[in-house]
Amino acid sequence: GRIESVELCLSNDSATVETLEVKLYAAEHIWDYRAEPGQPLAEGKLSVPSGNKHWVKWDVNVQLPASFAPGV
Repeated sequence: GRIESVELCLSNDSATVETLEVKLYAAEHIWDYRAEPGQPLAEGKLSVPSGNKHWVKWDVNVQLPASFAPGV
């Protein structure tokens, strides 16, 4: 019923730290690629250091809606 954090493997080809805006949406199933996914469950900004394949942690701390059915 809750997502504490998400980790993303990100690369940054520039010489400086870059900021990435991120949003988390609920999906009905794994193949749900809607162009307009509705309201995000969470939004944030991540700092991506220069270089390849950095695991960047996003502390989401979001309570999932009661209608959300995990694993479906």
